Amino acid sequence: MKPSAVVSTFVLLAATACADAPEPDTTRIWTERDSAGVTVVDNHVADLDDAGWSVGDEPRLVIGGLDAPDETQLFQVDGATRLADGRLAVGVAGSHDVRVFSPQGALLARFGTEGDGPGEFRDVTLLGRYGADTLVVFDASASRITLLTPDGGVLGSVPVAWNGKGYPIGRDLLDDGSILVGGGMSFSSSEGFPTGVIRPLSTFGWVDRQGANMHALGDFAAAGMFARASSQGFMARGLPFTPVTTATAGRNGVWLGTGEHWEVRLYDLDGALVRLVRADAEPRPVTPELRGAYEEEEVADASTGNEARQIRELLAEMPFPAYMPPYQLLVTDALGYLWAEAYLAPGETRPRWLVFDPWGHAVARLATPPRTRLLEIGADYVLGLSRDELDVETLTLWSLHRPPSAS
Repeated sequence: MKPSAVVSTFVLLAATACADAPEPDTTRIWTERDSAGVTVVDNHVADLDDAGWSVGDEPRLVIGGLDAPDETQLFQVDGATRLADGRLAVGVAGSHDVRVFSPQGALLARFGTEGDGPGEFRDVTLLGRYGADTLVVFDASASRITLLTPDGGVLGSVPVAWNGKGYPIGRDLLDDGSILVGGGMSFSSSEGFPTGVIRPLSTFGWVDRQGANMHALGDFAAAGMFARASSQGFMARGLPFTPVTTATAGRNGVWLGTGEHWEVRLYDLDGALVRLVRADAEPRPVTPELRGAYEEEEVADASTGNEARQIRELLAEMPFPAYMPPYQLLVTDALGYLWAEAYLAPGETRPRWLVFDPWGHAVARLATPPRTRLLEIGADYVLGLSRDELDVETLTLWSLHRPPSAS
C-alpha cells in the first residue's frame, strides 16, 4: 500500500443546526504536509514513551554459547529467520554455512561449506525467506544469490549483475521478491588511493530474484573513513562517531537514511522519493569523556603495545564530530513498522529504538535486550544475535509485546 495524503474536509453548518466543534487531537505527535509531491512527516518525539511496546525480560530460546555442543556453536552470524512452523534458519559467515534448528533449538540440518562451487559460501551477508520456507542467501564475496529449502537443500545459485559503486552487500528482501543491495566500499589502485578524511560512495538499489535487472536508487556516502596511502600500502579506518547509510525494505518500497541528521527517506519501487520522515530528537554531544572512552575501546582491540601506540597516534589525527549520529540502523518488522536504532555510545550495551508505523508516524520508544543485535522482528517476537562479556555469540528468541492497535 502506498502512503496516502491526509485529506481535511471542512463542513460549514447553519447556525440553527450548530453543534460543538470536536476537540483538537492533542495526543497526535506528528504532522504531515506536501512538498512538491513528496509527503513530509514531522514527528515530535520528546515525550514519546513505550506506548505498550516491550520485549520480554528473558529469552524464550537460546542457541549456542560457550558450553554448547560443537554443532550449535556460532561465530559471525549475519542473518536469521523464523519459519512458519517455528524452525529457525541461521546464516553463519564464520563457518560458511546455513543451519536449521528445531523450535526447541536442536540442529536439524546444515548446508554449505567454504568455497565457490554450488552450495558453497564465502561471505553470507543476508539470509531471508520467500513464502513459508524458501531461504534466500546473499553471498557478498562471491556476489551470488543461492536459494535453498530446509528439507530439500540447495535449489540453485545465480550471479549478481551489479555495476554500481562499491561491492554489493545484500540488505533485505522487497515485497516483489527483489533483493535490496548496497553499502559496500571498495578502493582501486588504478584510481589512486585517497588520503585523509573521506566518505566513499556506495550504490544502493536492488536486483531481481535472478540477480539481474539492477535498479539503482543512487550513490550515497557509505561511512566516514580516514585513509592513508604510503609506500608501505594503503589503510582505511572508520572515523569516530561516523554516520552510516542504512536501508531496509518498506511496504512496496525502500526506507533509506544517511544518518547525518534525523531524516529517513521512503522510495517506491520505481525509485521515486515519496516520503520524508523526520524527528526532533535532541542530538547527543560528543563530550571529552566519550572521546576518551572511544579511544580506549579502540585500543582495547590491539594485540601488542606497538599496535596500541599506532592506534592512538592515528586517532590523534582524526577529527571528532560535535555530535553523534542520530541513528545507526533501520529495520522493518513483519507488519511494516519501521524501527530506527539510536546510535550506541561507547560503554552503552542496551539498544534504544524509535518505532514508526508504515507511514512514518512515531508510535513508541523502547529498549531491546542488552548486547543483542536484532536480526528479525516478527509480529510477536524478535530474533537476535546476543554476545556475552567474552563476545561469545548466541542466537536468542524473545517475546515482543505490542498494543492491539499495532497488531
